[in-house]
Amino acid sequence: MLLNTGGIASDAWLFTVDAAGIELLDADVSTNRTGVQVANSNGVLQVRLRAPVGGTYASVSVSSAAGDARGHVGINLMDAVPPVARANVLASAGQSRVWVSWQTNSEPDIAGYRVYYRAGTARPPWDGTAAVEGAESPVSVTGTNCLLRGLALGTNYFVAVSAVDTTGNESPLSAPLSVALTQTPPTPPTAVVARLGGDRTNVLMWALSEDDD
Repeated sequence: MLLNTGGIASDAWLFTVDAAGIELLDADVSTNRTGVQVANSNGVLQVRLRAPVGGTYASVSVSSAAGDARGHVGINLMDAVPPVARANVLASAGQSRVWVSWQTNSEPDIAGYRVYYRAGTARPPWDGTAAVEGAESPVSVTGTNCLLRGLALGTNYFVAVSAVDTTGNESPLSAPLSVALTQTPPTPPTAVVARLGGDRTNVLMWALSEDDD
């Protein structure tokens, strides 16, 4: 904030602040004047504002108590800016699964991500469905990876990821990735354990194989 001479307005100059659609939290430092008076500090005028719940637009007007300095600014209270599209998305296939991972968004208001998939072609509608089990497209997750399960063997799938913020704005889809599910023998079971049951029978246990089929 500068004086007409070009110097910094370092003294406590008074400004009348008028806020519409938003609450001004600063106290009036000069009650003998009309409106709310706020003093600048070392060339900077700073005001504290609190947005209402459900508001969409606000404005703040400032005019100097001495002289004719004035300004006006509009404030959009509704976030209409979507997150940026995801980059560096990776996808790898099992026999009937696709593992998808990506880097987190830098925006502070990210609520989660959506993983879209479809068999055959990389275009809308992204309405992929699991052949055996698993979630339909899009799959909503809060982390940065997703396992698509129960997909059809011998099928080519396309996968894309979007980011969603806390307001519900959704980013554009990432560049689609093509993943082919090649029919191969299942992976061997792991954690095989044999034990003697209470009726002197043998009980054999193991972890599931990697593939859903």
